[in-house]
Amino acid sequence: MLKEIPTIPDLQDNLRLGHCNKRDMARVLFSCSDREGLMSEVAASMRAANAKAVRAEIMTVGGRTKCALFVQGVNGK
Repeated sequence: MLKEIPTIPDLQDNLRLGHCNKRDMARVLFSCSDREGLMSEVAASMRAANAKAVRAEIMTVGGRTKCALFVQGVNGK
């Protein structure tokens, strides 16, 4: 089940990983300082892992970004 993602970026950098049982997807949730090229680096990392984002929720406030990615292709699925 997909839980609602908090939309306000955290004040500290963090990364949380989870699994969406019924949809066979991984959930990647991270907060960090916003900067130019951040999402390009995330996309390049996903390509290198043969993963595909099927849903993304991104919020930027006051120079901080929170991103929730729902990813398929992790572990060959």
